[in-house]
Amino acid sequence: MAINSQVIAILRGIHPEDVNQHIRCLLDNDISQVEITTNSPDWQSSIQGAVKHFGPGLNIGAGTVVNSRKVDESIAAGARFILTPNLNPQVIA
Repeated sequence: MAINSQVIAILRGIHPEDVNQHIRCLLDNDISQVEITTNSPDWQSSIQGAVKHFGPGLNIGAGTVVNSRKVDESIAAGARFILTPNLNPQVIA
């Protein structure tokens, strides 16, 4: 059995209008770490809305972050962590 605090749910391709319902289901099952990928439609709005709706009980981050511009956009949207699929020094910095 997995320990839920070590699970990061990845919401890829999700639309902003569906985010809260999915995150509510995750939180109801003790999963509070959620990544929304930057290749999802209007991903910044999804992160912003989740932060506003769920507050500090949700550890939300941005995934598939491939350049420094997306790092800046992720932080501005309220992401608390960044996941990148590569070792681009500009993204890591």
